[in-house]
Amino acid sequence: MDAKRNTKWLLVAASLLWGVLAVTSALPAMFVPMMFDSAEAFTNVPWVLMAVCIGSFPLVCIGTVIASWWAFARDKIRTARTLTLLPVFNLVVGGAATVWTELARDF
Repeated sequence: MDAKRNTKWLLVAASLLWGVLAVTSALPAMFVPMMFDSAEAFTNVPWVLMAVCIGSFPLVCIGTVIASWWAFARDKIRTARTLTLLPVFNLVVGGAATVWTELARDF
């Protein structure tokens, strides 16, 4: 029962964090189409990857909150804890694409 209580508090904290980040990242996500004003932008792989990560981040955050609480309600504690890390993957991939874009610009 202690693991379930700890997971509940983890989900409360993660829900607050991902909820706030979903709201604050909605504005940059709305500007993603402007990243493709240039015709060459579609051929730049890290640019497209970064745009996908920025555009999908609010949806991933909202989906994570819903899915983790859904798993918790069905007593799948480990799944609920794992699902809370889903937006971190989005941040890592987007960060790697940003670094890739900066490194590719130097060459």
